[in-house]
Amino acid sequence: MEHAEVNAKELQEQFNAKVHKIHGSKQNARSTSSANATNHSAKAKNAESRSPRANVQGRGKCYRCGYTNHTADKCKYKEYVYNQCNKKGHLAKACRSKNHQSTKLIEVEEEEEESYIFYNSGRRAFHITMKVNGKEVKMELDTGSGITIMPEKIFTEIFQDEIKLKRTSQILKTYSRSIIPLKGEAMVNVKGKDGQIAQLRLLVADVPHQSSVLRRDWLEKLKMEWTNVFTLTRNIISKVTHSEWAAPLVVVPKENGKVRLCGDFKVTINPEMKVDQYPLPTVQDLFATLSNGKKFTKLDLTQAYHQLPMDEDSKQYVTINTHVGLFRYNRMPYGIASGPAIFQKKMKEILSGIKGVQVFIDDIRLTGSSDEEHLHRLDEVLQRLEENGVKLSKEKCQFMQEEIDYLGHKIDAEGLHPQEHKIKAMKEVSRPENVKELRSFLGGVQYYGKFLPNLSATLQPLNELLKKDQEWKWIDECEKSFQKVKIILSSKTVLTHYDPSLPLVLATDASTKGLICFKITD
Repeated sequence: MEHAEVNAKELQEQFNAKVHKIHGSKQNARSTSSANATNHSAKAKNAESRSPRANVQGRGKCYRCGYTNHTADKCKYKEYVYNQCNKKGHLAKACRSKNHQSTKLIEVEEEEEESYIFYNSGRRAFHITMKVNGKEVKMELDTGSGITIMPEKIFTEIFQDEIKLKRTSQILKTYSRSIIPLKGEAMVNVKGKDGQIAQLRLLVADVPHQSSVLRRDWLEKLKMEWTNVFTLTRNIISKVTHSEWAAPLVVVPKENGKVRLCGDFKVTINPEMKVDQYPLPTVQDLFATLSNGKKFTKLDLTQAYHQLPMDEDSKQYVTINTHVGLFRYNRMPYGIASGPAIFQKKMKEILSGIKGVQVFIDDIRLTGSSDEEHLHRLDEVLQRLEENGVKLSKEKCQFMQEEIDYLGHKIDAEGLHPQEHKIKAMKEVSRPENVKELRSFLGGVQYYGKFLPNLSATLQPLNELLKKDQEWKWIDECEKSFQKVKIILSSKTVLTHYDPSLPLVLATDASTKGLICFKITD
């Protein structure tokens, strides 16, 4: 196992809180430890002792990171190496070697085709400010537009003679097929928040519109704009010579065909832990949060647990024993019993208050009732993630999708559906031959029970076979129940989104033995 590259950018202060500290009691060395680990019990020592340095950059600011809540000698970025200047002890925004910072350019191919522009003056516009050739330009997001254009009047006011237009072969039309007169085009440098520059084509048109219109393809450049969110350099593990805690190594296959190396902590620290408790969202929570959405965005964190730094005192408990020696985790490893609850709580804290957003550990889903609202929420989510140093997997993220899969379900503008490939497997399952096989089948049915009306009555003959001391006898009623469930699952069942604008009806009934009430949409 290679030592992870030491180039870690720590998470922001609130994401670095000690709530993730692992509670454990020290116990005797495990049999899985290597010989040198079992024969030593020395405690970890501080290897460095640095004298404090005064802040010298800005009043009350740390010269390493620019924040004001601590002094430079206590800054958590002391060991961070900024890869543009290759110097230690500061972040990009605090770097003084500006001449060493490289400019990254992304070229976009030209399009020579007909495009259509639709102006809707009746809707409330959503604007963002972009830096174009060093000038701040207020631009209107328009997902109905296929081309980024700037009115000639605005172009002249902002750039005057700084940008020379060239002739364009682009044909621009309104949806009524009226041709929009173009004055020309230019390649401009658009600067994102992280300092990255995209070289994009800008069309200048003779239109009375009061704002420049940001094209759909530029929305993809959100990935460019939030480059810091899509990268991760880290110091995950460190080699140690001895440990009183050493878990064996296990290999866990991943969906992409790769493997993840984890410690088998169930034989070391997990039995000794005080496990943090925090509820994970249910499918009902998901459905309620994402209801009334038109399009959906999926954000997936990269190496999620490893983005949480470990408390210094807790690192000793998460040592793994490999064929090349002992390694200690500097960041929260997979396989820790408290891991899911700790991470869920932290992510909920980071994204709290943003509507239309649902978090399930390292998966983030969000939506909006319109494209503008969706993009506004997406921008806010990415802002929060960047502020807290949370990194995303660019390859796994999906933006503005008509439908997404989540927790075994498919959700779209129509509602919630069971995933087809899971339903297909249940439809093709053969008749159970014993109680174990029946329990397995019924477990899958119960997961999709919300799609099956009168499920309890339908399954009654099958449930009889699960009773204690019940003889296994597959009768006609069992077969009818089994086939009926598969037929219902085969139908295009969907749970429609709850619409709060519709009137509600409260239905009640009572007898001498009980009371029942339920709420339905009119």
